Amino acid sequence: MSGIDTHGPISSISRSDVNIILTVNKETGKVLLTTTPRDSYVKIADGGNNEFDKLTHAGLYGVDASIHTLENLYGIKLDYYARLNFTSFLELIDTVGGVDVYNDQAFSAGKYNFNSGLVHLDADKALAFVRERYSLAGGDNDRGKNQEKVIAAVIKKLTSTDALKNYNAILSGLQDSVQTDMSLET
Repeated sequence: MSGIDTHGPISSISRSDVNIILTVNKETGKVLLTTTPRDSYVKIADGGNNEFDKLTHAGLYGVDASIHTLENLYGIKLDYYARLNFTSFLELIDTVGGVDVYNDQAFSAGKYNFNSGLVHLDADKALAFVRERYSLAGGDNDRGKNQEKVIAAVIKKLTSTDALKNYNAILSGLQDSVQTDMSLET
């Protein structure tokens, strides 16, 4: 899952600030989220000519460069990708009606204050929640954890009985917002 740092059309080229590998165990139904921080100093594949740079800069060469950089870093093959930007993230959170997450530490981000404990995030609050890193004790690592919490909450919402009843409407509402190589059936 690649999150680029721009608003507007999903086709925009920009830095990949979110780089999360979702591993789905079909037998157990469990999902493992693995975050690689945006500032990780790695060899950038494709247009990056395998030169060392921040992982976020792989996105400037396109989503394939981000995918190939992570594949090379971990020695794995990624089957699919999904790419979102700020606009599509906001639409996703709106589509599922916001999310509830457990916040481990109180912090401020922009005009929002997030108390510790269970918090409900509408689209704007969710974007502030997943973007903040400077006021978090663990910086970018804690930001990655917050991103994982929101993804898990979205997955929980999308697999709920209510969402399953409206799944086609949800998918068609998001198809212009998310870039992916997954088929609709997948």
